[in-house]
Amino acid sequence: MTLAPESNPTPDELEAWAARHVPERAAAPKHVEILDDIPHTAVGKPYKPELRRRAAEQAARDALAKTPLADQVQAVLADGSVEIHVPHSDHDDEVTQTLSRYAWTWRLTSTQPHTRRHR
Repeated sequence: MTLAPESNPTPDELEAWAARHVPERAAAPKHVEILDDIPHTAVGKPYKPELRRRAAEQAARDALAKTPLADQVQAVLADGSVEIHVPHSDHDDEVTQTLSRYAWTWRLTSTQPHTRRHR
């Protein structure tokens, strides 16, 4: 959706609007992010992998919201797909249990060379 230049809705207002106007509840967005510009490829098409990366990062942060790691989640593009990175911590068991519910490729990262990769 493109906003009119003079409009200034908040993400919450747009989520509420969608909840009222999208006929199927499951199709309404759970998160709205307002971008100044959509990332594009060299030929001008929307760069969907970057949009997926942003969406996956937000979803992983939401999933881990009850841990202190939520704001440390990073999503990266790896070989054309999105990989979620979460730092090792005292919450590794909770992170593993939470992220294992999703079809993401994810990794507990550390400054040490050893990392565990999951899918």
